[in-house]
Amino acid sequence: DYGSTRLLSTFDALRESPVLKQFQWSPLVQQTVQQNLNSFDISLRHDRRPNKNTPIPSKFPGLLAIHVRRGDFEAHCKFLAKYSASYNAWNSFPDYLDHPPSNTDDYGEHCFPTINQILYRVRKVQWEWELAHKESTLKRIYVMTNANKTWYNELKMKLEYSGWEVVSSAKDLEVSPKAVEVVVGADMMIATLAEVFIGNGFSSLSSNVNLFRRARGLPSDSIRFL
Repeated sequence: DYGSTRLLSTFDALRESPVLKQFQWSPLVQQTVQQNLNSFDISLRHDRRPNKNTPIPSKFPGLLAIHVRRGDFEAHCKFLAKYSASYNAWNSFPDYLDHPPSNTDDYGEHCFPTINQILYRVRKVQWEWELAHKESTLKRIYVMTNANKTWYNELKMKLEYSGWEVVSSAKDLEVSPKAVEVVVGADMMIATLAEVFIGNGFSSLSSNVNLFRRARGLPSDSIRFL
């Protein structure tokens, strides 16, 4: 739902409904996240696999998750710019710090950014968050992406070089054969539990992550956009 905020009026009722009150991630999604906790939980050493009995925390302090769309979004973003589209559904709450670009020439940076633009955006959001939340330090980053491995590896290398303690994505996770089909669910769970999430405002996947984050009562300044 681009360009309409009608959906937002249903949020309070939806938040109190069984749909969100009783929502749980599937066992396969939880298993995938649990066995890779050492990538997201800063209390665990990255070079040691977590014990299978280690519980999944209610939040991942120090983790920044970011959603980076590639592939078909290159053409899709040009289409959205042509019509000056607004952000998708739950990405449109007025209390967010970030809003759709006012200039159509800027859509690429916010919808289909280059690696250098991502590096700049990540650092800016990190600086603003830590400035506003003195007790918090963002140390690890999780990348939700459908990019090919070559492109992702370049992004990962540059993020690591810029000082991030751990950089990971679904391409780095240990995933059982049974869980391969639900890895996007694991992406969403990780992004929901991250201390800060940078979404793609034009993506319905980012929108659904933000629905979960708002339902959990997370601060609006922890929800940012590219």
